[in-house]
Amino acid sequence: MDYKYTYSKLFNVLFHIGVIFNVLLVIWLYLVFFNIL
Repeated sequence: MDYKYTYSKLFNVLFHIGVIFNVLLVIWLYLVFFNIL
C-alpha cells in the first residue's frame, strides 16, 4: 500500500513538471516566433 502511494505521488509530481515544462516551451516558442517577425 505504502509502495503504491509513493509511486503514485512520484508520478503526480513528474506529470506536473511535464505540464509546466510544456507551457514554458510553448511560451518560449511564441517569443522566438515574434522576435523573428
